[in-house]
Amino acid sequence: MKVASNKKTSSKILSSTVILLTLVAFIYYTASNVVTLYDSILGVDYGQVEAALLGIQLGGDSEGSSGDHTVGETRIFSDKAEQGPTHSQLLTPDSVSVTKNEEFQPLAVFQEIMNTAPIVLFIRGDHADSQYMKKLLDAEYEVTPPVAVVDLKKHAEGDKLQKYIMLNKLNTYNTNFKPSDDIPDVPYLFINGNSIINTSLDKDIKTLHATGLLEEKLKSMAHELVSIKRISPPSNS
Repeated sequence: MKVASNKKTSSKILSSTVILLTLVAFIYYTASNVVTLYDSILGVDYGQVEAALLGIQLGGDSEGSSGDHTVGETRIFSDKAEQGPTHSQLLTPDSVSVTKNEEFQPLAVFQEIMNTAPIVLFIRGDHADSQYMKKLLDAEYEVTPPVAVVDLKKHAEGDKLQKYIMLNKLNTYNTNFKPSDDIPDVPYLFINGNSIINTSLDKDIKTLHATGLLEEKLKSMAHELVSIKRISPPSNS
């Protein structure tokens, strides 16, 4: 009986020893890994980590998408940056132009110009008739708001715009609805979108001005949107 008891005791001691050794080995292995991990963290290049994360974020798009997404020397969304503004140039009374790389649309441009002021005068600065009309409105009449002047010679598509106005915006028909023999050249005068010079500068402007009837004609077209008043000539007395 004593021999059996000793064997059981030895077996328990052996089992305990094996368990203890296993536990010690596990603790040692775990501690070793922790130290290695700590050393790895201390040696990390955080600049590389940030670049890698940025690369992952930008790399989410497919290869077929527009723009360059490579971090570093390659530009990000370079094609969009190079497109530039698309946006159109603001029209001004004396010089009107069209945004480049856009197909010229005369109707849209004409309407945009009409929106700048109730009275619009189209001229060519080097033409005598244009100079006369502009000077007449400046020196002989008070117009409020002021006339918007568009010099077709300075316009990017002046020739095309003039042709469009000649063929589409002048009232070149008489009472019998027959086309006028001559379509007048510049200047073109519009009040509230209505053409004033439809036959010739002499008949539609000069003659009426000389007889004192031009002011009333302009006022009848302006309605209440524009104030038009002829400046009294200086007295000789």
